Amino acid sequence: MVYSFQTGHHGLSLSKNRLALYVVVLALFVFAAASIASYTNSGSSESSSGYLLTKDAAQSPAPSSQANKISGVNRIDDVQNQLDKLKLDINLFSSNLTSCYQSTSDLSNQVQTCNRDTATCKADFLKLSTNKSLGEQTCLTEKTGLQATITTIQLQSEDMNRTLVALTSTYSSLKSDYASLSSNAANNICCKARVDTPSIKFFRIENSKIVCASDTGTSLNC
Repeated sequence: MVYSFQTGHHGLSLSKNRLALYVVVLALFVFAAASIASYTNSGSSESSSGYLLTKDAAQSPAPSSQANKISGVNRIDDVQNQLDKLKLDINLFSSNLTSCYQSTSDLSNQVQTCNRDTATCKADFLKLSTNKSLGEQTCLTEKTGLQATITTIQLQSEDMNRTLVALTSTYSSLKSDYASLSSNAANNICCKARVDTPSIKFFRIENSKIVCASDTGTSLNC
């Protein structure tokens, strides 16, 4: 006989109910065996007490009494066989129940381990969530500061561009004025020098000075 067990609460309750049922059945078989044995013994006593049997009667008991005795012995043997089978079933059931308790204990330990792992994972997740929130807040603050810095740099760049345009215009004007002034001054100086030195035809600026030349430079307008 093979039994199947469940590790849950209902499975254990059902197993305990089965065990109680087997105990009750075993008690009934014991009671029935005792009753049959008592009946057989009482039948034998009645056949031998209170009467004087002849030699033939003693040697050959009544057919009905003999049949009852044989029937009683057979019933005892049947009950004994059933009791032996029931004992084997109970032993098997007890072994399965012990295995079930061990499995339940192992599963309980695994559940506790899983609960500890779950608690650790929850703690790690909470820590990571907190770090994530702090990181996001820090990034947002730095982003705001960088945007303000970029805005300031853009405004400064625009001011510098305007200043550069103004300085470029001033430089161009000064350069034009300087060229005009240099040309006028060179013409006055070199044209006068050309009177004494007819080979002078050019002028150039060297070390902030006007140099009259006859080979290279800017042509004179005399």
